[in-house]
Amino acid sequence: MSTLNHFNRRGLDLDTPRYWLIDHVEYPILFFKHVSKLLPPGSILYFEGGKISPAAAELYAAHKATNAMEVVQETVMPMPQIFHCTVSDEFLRTLGEMAMTHKAPGLFNHLKAYREAKLLFAWSNAYEGALRISDHVPEESVEHFCQALGVSPCREKATAPKPEPIERVSLTSNDSEDEEEVTSVSWAQRAWTWLKKN
Repeated sequence: MSTLNHFNRRGLDLDTPRYWLIDHVEYPILFFKHVSKLLPPGSILYFEGGKISPAAAELYAAHKATNAMEVVQETVMPMPQIFHCTVSDEFLRTLGEMAMTHKAPGLFNHLKAYREAKLLFAWSNAYEGALRISDHVPEESVEHFCQALGVSPCREKATAPKPEPIERVSLTSNDSEDEEEVTSVSWAQRAWTWLKKN
C-alpha cells in the first residue's frame, strides 16, 4: 500500500504507559537480520519516506500487506511515500542487503511495525533517532534483540499526545467577513495557511 495523502495524525501509535528505548541503532544490516525477534507472525512493517529509491519502492510493492491499518504519520512536508509490507524472512533478508548499498533515506525515514491494531515499535529518523519498542513486545524478545545488536535499552514513560488546537482562519480572501472553523480541513492545509500568515 503506497499513499501520498494529507498529513495523518490518526491511526496506530505507541499506546503503552511505558516503552523500551534504544538511543542509536547504527547497523542496519544487523537490525534487519534480528528485527524478526521483535515481530510475531503476521506483523506488518510501515515505511515512510520522502526520497524512497525506486528499487526500495518496488520491493515494498512486491510485499504489499493486504490487511494494512492507519498509522500515525511522522512527516509533515513534503508529503511522504508510505508503504505497508507483510513481514517474511525473504523480505527482511532483502532489506538487509539493500541497507548495504542504500543510505537510510533511500529506504525510509521512519519505520514502524504493528500487528492486530497494536503498534510494536516506532523508529523515527532512521539510524539517528531512537527506536521505541512497545510493551506489546515481550520483554524476553526485547532482550534477545538487544543482545544480538549489542545495545542496552532503557525504560521510558510515555507522554500523552498534545491535542491539536483548532484555529479560526479565513478560507477565502481577506476581504470576506466569513471565517469558518477549520475542523474538516487537513492539518497540512492549516499549516500552509499559518505559514503564509507568519
